[in-house]
Amino acid sequence: MTASQDTATSDPGLIRVLRSMVVGGVVLAVAGSVALLFVDGRAGVVGGGTPLGIAMMVAFGIVVWVASEKQPKNALLWVLATFVLTMSTVPLANAIVVSIAPDLDPPLDISVVPAELPPIVALTTGWFTMVTSFGFFGFLTLGLLLFPDGRLPSRRWRPVAYALAAGVGILSVGNFVGWLPHQTVAPIDQSAFGLTVPVVLFGPPISLAGLVMRYRRSDAATRAQIRWIMWGAAVMIPLVLSGVVNDNEWMPTLGLLTLAVTYGIAIVRYRLLDIDVVISRTLVYASLAVFIGVVYVGVV
Repeated sequence: MTASQDTATSDPGLIRVLRSMVVGGVVLAVAGSVALLFVDGRAGVVGGGTPLGIAMMVAFGIVVWVASEKQPKNALLWVLATFVLTMSTVPLANAIVVSIAPDLDPPLDISVVPAELPPIVALTTGWFTMVTSFGFFGFLTLGLLLFPDGRLPSRRWRPVAYALAAGVGILSVGNFVGWLPHQTVAPIDQSAFGLTVPVVLFGPPISLAGLVMRYRRSDAATRAQIRWIMWGAAVMIPLVLSGVVNDNEWMPTLGLLTLAVTYGIAIVRYRLLDIDVVISRTLVYASLAVFIGVVYVGVV
């Protein structure tokens, strides 16, 4: 936090809303996970149901809870709180799906034809897909663009922010429409939403470019905050990609948990921790891990 943020006037009403959002999200995730365990006999899924997923949301919730005391008007905190609240709907929605159609194995993917599902299953899936896509892609775009003070890098970024926000909204609505019971084709074919593809493909890199621009123009303190996020992203991206390739739902959640921790450090405690030391040690351990891996492969 900068000096201006440290002395910002608190707004008790906004603080209560922010904290209620993250607490409600964690409670909903736990309740949904228990419900899914009860109806399906297994733990929840990524997005809130697994212990790791709940830990991820608790981590983001702690960031919002602590930072909201002095920064309740910081738009970034509202993006993070929305992320927690929306992602928490996944386990409960999947519990509803399994209770209605026990032969299904959630989460349902885009290869499923909505018309072949019970209407309530299709509607439930469409609803939580819309909600979670809104929170997730909002976090990946606006969450980066608004870091760390909730403001855009400059006024020239306003059209970009508006376009990204509109794209996230259209993407979310498109995900819901694709799951309507009357549809006879998979949602992947419902591509009439022009901003959907740009948001998915180009939104996060554009926001990352804004973060890099902010880094180049910032003072030493802000640069230290941004380096924490860059380090967290550098850890998260390989885990997410590896999880997608290996069909492993734990690795992307672990990546997001890592990013949540770095967000917390960057916003709240960055002055007490030296990111350069962390980066240097990360490089040492990563190099050691690569060396051991190469030697192991050579021996095998």
